[in-house]
Amino acid sequence: GLGKMSAKISSKWFLSFPLSIVAIVAVMFASLWFRPSGLLMSTTGRTTTTDGKYIRSIAELQAYMEKPVVSANVPPAPAGFDFNAAKALFDTKCNVCHTQGSTMDAFKSKYKKTGKVDVIVKRMQATPGSGITVEQAADIMIYMNEKL
Repeated sequence: GLGKMSAKISSKWFLSFPLSIVAIVAVMFASLWFRPSGLLMSTTGRTTTTDGKYIRSIAELQAYMEKPVVSANVPPAPAGFDFNAAKALFDTKCNVCHTQGSTMDAFKSKYKKTGKVDVIVKRMQATPGSGITVEQAADIMIYMNEKL
């Protein structure tokens, strides 16, 4: 029974157990600090821009997010384009399923920064009940591409 089993356990188990825990934690920390390249605390960031640069600080991230990007898949606004009417259309059609505030962060980081304004507008247009026509979608794309 237990008597024979406990007799085989070393009397120094109370030292080996905590020491092995400390060793495991030390290996975990070392693996987080050292990179495969062998450098300690590499200068690469966790956020990579579309041009391959790394963002290392909040100031760099804010500057990157404020830098305007125009989607290549959306035509530029023609001369005399009515941005006020396009904004009213945007406000009307794009508040049916969600509020603009609830999606603006995802829009700016996931679609606007990657030049995919057309993708999100076409997705909204394909949603049942959106009522967005092809002409309205084009106006919304131009507005979102140049004014948001």
